[in-house]
Amino acid sequence: MRAVLAGMLPEERKRGMTERASAYFIREKRFAEAIKLFDASGNAGAAERILKDNGEKFLANYEFELIGYCGNIIGKERGTTDPEVLGVLAQYYYYCGDLAKMESAYNMA
Repeated sequence: MRAVLAGMLPEERKRGMTERASAYFIREKRFAEAIKLFDASGNAGAAERILKDNGEKFLANYEFELIGYCGNIIGKERGTTDPEVLGVLAQYYYYCGDLAKMESAYNMA
């Protein structure tokens, strides 16, 4: 995993290793480690899936940092059009006080 995080592997192998490792972390409810791997591999789709599946739990448990990390990965790589993910992000932006991003995410949802 150190080689993956250091960027020493080819892109295809790096994506495969991060997919397996992040699946393990998600099963074990170690979301922060999984999200770190998504950022290292540039896997915005996986960050979007984790928000779709667990975003409401993150909001209920006040785990706003995890939502913010996923939002940064999604925004950096491609953006999203999924209404559930945009709804979670809108609530996160409201919490952060970024009303312009909140309104944008809410209107897109």
